[in-house]
Amino acid sequence: MTRIVLCLLLVFSTSFLYSQQNSDSFYKIYLAEIKKLDVDSDAARNIIIKSLDKNIGEMGDSPVKQLYNDYKSKLSAMTFIDSKSKPLDLLSKDDLKGLNRDYDKFQKKTFIKIKSNTSSALAPFLIIDDQDRLFLNLRVNYNGPDWIFMDQMTVLIGSETYNYIFNNQSERDVKSGGNVSERIFEPVNKELFDILDHIAGTEDTVSIRLHGDKYKDGKVSAKEIESIKKILSIYHKLKETP
Repeated sequence: MTRIVLCLLLVFSTSFLYSQQNSDSFYKIYLAEIKKLDVDSDAARNIIIKSLDKNIGEMGDSPVKQLYNDYKSKLSAMTFIDSKSKPLDLLSKDDLKGLNRDYDKFQKKTFIKIKSNTSSALAPFLIIDDQDRLFLNLRVNYNGPDWIFMDQMTVLIGSETYNYIFNNQSERDVKSGGNVSERIFEPVNKELFDILDHIAGTEDTVSIRLHGDKYKDGKVSAKEIESIKKILSIYHKLKETP
């Protein structure tokens, strides 16, 4: 949450002078930067909405106002699943089998990830911050010969289809041999959690389509499903119920 406050201050300070000359352009730039921020909790969402409301109140009849209201509505509709974390000592050796548990002293966060799923299309992981808050996150991976500029995914579980539009933008890299990669780190909200939970509990075939300007289809392997199931199991074990 501190990072969001700092980012908002930076966006405002770097755009202030420009706003004096072209307010509509300023509001568009501000909104574009706001959309790059991770929204992973009610507290983070409320800070961003407060910032949006401030600009909405100042922009008069600007045509950009509808864009702000649309994004505000999208934020308001999100339901988050972050919670307090129980002590990590509760995890047994069996719980931690196949997992990496790393502490980042700079971010003051503990990361719990599957050891071998860095290239999996769907790779959930856990974060516990210095206030003992527990967050479930999802890394979505694409590798291939062409950019697809992914911004959403469709998951097919048996005959049931689930569509999900990502809230974050993808990171892109060029790999050796001419291949490219795209990654999205998405905080898991209630909608995304339900999709992952269904994948973990199914015995049906699971397929996924990552799409944007183009698309790529693939299957979620049995090993990947077990990884999702493992992370969700640890999440439930650590989650502190009210």
